[in-house]
Amino acid sequence: MIVIYLGAKYHGPKLCPAVVRAATESRLDRDWVIEHRDPGAADQWPYVTETTFVADVPLADGAPLELVGKTGSSLRRGNCSITREEFEKLARVMCAQA
Repeated sequence: MIVIYLGAKYHGPKLCPAVVRAATESRLDRDWVIEHRDPGAADQWPYVTETTFVADVPLADGAPLELVGKTGSSLRRGNCSITREEFEKLARVMCAQA
């Protein structure tokens, strides 16, 4: 399972509003990223992982990363790991808001 975090860049909410499940292994696929985004994105994020939807909440009801002792800075490299307990805590907050 993957918790989606929308950061502050471009006036984002700095919250976790969704959960998805990885459906494939990550693959290096710059062409796919260029086709679906742009060359700049392919330079920064050349790997693609296909996912399936699990759940989401309205943006304003997302869970803050600070709830599990993380911040947006924790994701500067693109991702971070959380424990099962941290995942469940974020999910409980999202479910309570929905």
